This record gives sequence, C-alpha cells and structure tokens, in this order.
Amino acid sequence: MPTKKQKDFAQLVGDGSQPVDAYRKVYDSSGSPNTQRVEASRLKSNPNVAPLIEAREAENVRNTARGARSRAAWVIQRLESEASDPENPPGVRVRALDTLGKASGIFDAQADREVKRKTATPGELLAELTARLQEHSVSLGAIDIDSVTEVNSETAETITYPGGQELEDCSDAENTEPESFCSDDENT
Repeated sequence: MPTKKQKDFAQLVGDGSQPVDAYRKVYDSSGSPNTQRVEASRLKSNPNVAPLIEAREAENVRNTARGARSRAAWVIQRLESEASDPENPPGVRVRALDTLGKASGIFDAQADREVKRKTATPGELLAELTARLQEHSVSLGAIDIDSVTEVNSETAETITYPGGQELEDCSDAENTEPESFCSDDENT
C-alpha cells in the first residue's frame, strides 16, 4: 500500500512534473542532485507507485480528450446556429456551412485535392467522385449515379451521361485544365 508521500509523488509525476522535481518537492530532499535523481527513479519504478503514475496519466489523457470533444461540440453547435440563423447575412451562413463541411470531412483541403489530382489515375478520381456524389446526393434525390457514368476505370476514356451523350477524355500532358473538352473543330 502506497504512503501519502508516494501518492503525492505519483500525482505530481502523473501530472507532468519531472520525477526529480516531484521527489524534491514531496520529500523535501537536501541530498546531492545525483542522489535525488537516483531516488526519484527508484520511486517512479516502485510497484506501489508506478501504477498510480500510469493511472494519473491515463486520467489526464481522458480529461484532455473529453475537453477537446466538448470544445469541438460547442464549436459545431455554434456553427450550426450561425448557419441556420435567418438574421445572419448570407455570407455568414455560407461561411459557417463551409466550415462545418470541412470540419466534418465532407471537403478535402485544397492541398489534398492537388496531391490526389497529381498522383491518382483518372479511374481512381472518378471512383472517388462517384462515391462522394452517391454519399452526398442521396439526401437531395437529385442525381441517379447509376445512370451518370459508364467508364473504363483504368483510363476513364468515355463518360456516358443520361440521354446517351458521350464525352471523350482527350486531355493530354499539355492540357490539364479540367474544363477542357475535345472538339473535332479547333474553332468551336
């Protein structure tokens, strides 16, 4: 069973104090610095003290995580309130929705998108886009994904849209703009 001083030492170390500093404080030691370090190390590994230190550290981690979750929940609640308040200007509401989307992972950061564009195959990009559209448009009921795409997943050569219209992937190394479309006539 740990003594009061061992419990106090464990609490200080578990809260982040250096063992030698906790030892000096709890035991009011006037020994040499080397002796204090050795004794602090022994005390820290003592079978009565080590579990107390671990328990205190775990409690602190839980409290920190709980506090972070609580702050995050408060921020999300405030953003939702701002986004739904009809008295707010439209720009404020849109910005709150944008921030909510980013916080919930709906949107990737610009840097992440650029890395994906440079490293992913057209088929991989199309598969991700299709998945995102399915995920986010189901509640809108606006897009029937099954009728939107028919794609060679390796090359993304042809996309078939409802009504049978086809667009070829005619991008080349010089033309990387996503808005570019092929045309038989260069003047169109």
